[in-house]
Amino acid sequence: MGARASDVVEALCAGAPRRARAWLRLLRRRRGRGRPSAPWTLAHEAAAFFWEGRFDRALALAEQARGGEQTPRLAEAVAVACLALSGRPGEARARFDAGGPGLRKWSSAYAAFDGRALEAMLLHHEGREAESRAALEQVLAHARDAPSRRLARYYLAAIAHGAAQPVQAGLSMRTKARSTS
Repeated sequence: MGARASDVVEALCAGAPRRARAWLRLLRRRRGRGRPSAPWTLAHEAAAFFWEGRFDRALALAEQARGGEQTPRLAEAVAVACLALSGRPGEARARFDAGGPGLRKWSSAYAAFDGRALEAMLLHHEGREAESRAALEQVLAHARDAPSRRLARYYLAAIAHGAAQPVQAGLSMRTKARSTS
């Protein structure tokens, strides 16, 4: 049984970026039919490095994946996130805005940032906390996948901590009741 593109996606969904990179190495060796395109492979490898916290490497791979008209939105999203988290929110905003409506409406179950979450994260890194909080609450209300919800909770907690407010980042009433007893 050989590697499949779905193995890469499953590994990223499971929060296993190193396993995803191992599957990608196997996929690169495959010849002929069933082999994913180079931009697809680079974009997914960039996502794996992003989740390992290796933003410089992830950004370099996302840049390589940008060749031509077939640039995966995942590569664009990873580049924007890496720039924002590397202290370059101006570049990240320019890149996000250049992505147009396609990037704003994009979503991925394993990237943990759809277009809305990505913009909310950018607003936070630009210092626009009130706008970011409102956008993150929308993400939390509408996100179906756990990674997007975790990202929204993380940034809501960061905003609450910065404002010295009690953290209300998506806790259920049941959780609150348990923590007070």
